[in-house]
Amino acid sequence: QSYAKAAGSTSAKEAIERWQGFLAEYANGEPGDLTELTLIRQAHFELARLYYLSGRTLEADQLMRKADEYTLEPTPSR
Repeated sequence: QSYAKAAGSTSAKEAIERWQGFLAEYANGEPGDLTELTLIRQAHFELARLYYLSGRTLEADQLMRKADEYTLEPTPSR
């Protein structure tokens, strides 16, 4: 729901606030599954895109690096 709300923002300012809120809520710790990992990484990319468009390149670069830090623990094979 938070992801859809952020994605449906009608202005860049609103989108930045909502993506920041989404990440504050969901990007704490390791993602639970591949879907959660994908949503968290995509939120980082969306927020970075908005930062780049706003001229906030250092913050955008930090987000791009952070997006690559998320991983999932391998599932043992059966």
